Amino acid sequence: MSVAARVGQPPSNDQLQALPRTRERRVRYSFGPRERAGLYTFLEMARDVGELGHVPELRFVREEVPA
Repeated sequence: MSVAARVGQPPSNDQLQALPRTRERRVRYSFGPRERAGLYTFLEMARDVGELGHVPELRFVREEVPA
């Protein structure tokens, strides 16, 4: 919720015009070695507390997405 909405003011024209552009933007995140290691650690911990029977092999498919 924007500050303007919290204090009861209508959104500005700039805010209204930015909405369609925001929806069109693609959000991208990296999933590099550190993130993979963190996921693997999480899966190991889930196994250790009984939430997983075993840690699955992690395999990733790289799909190029046009910008």
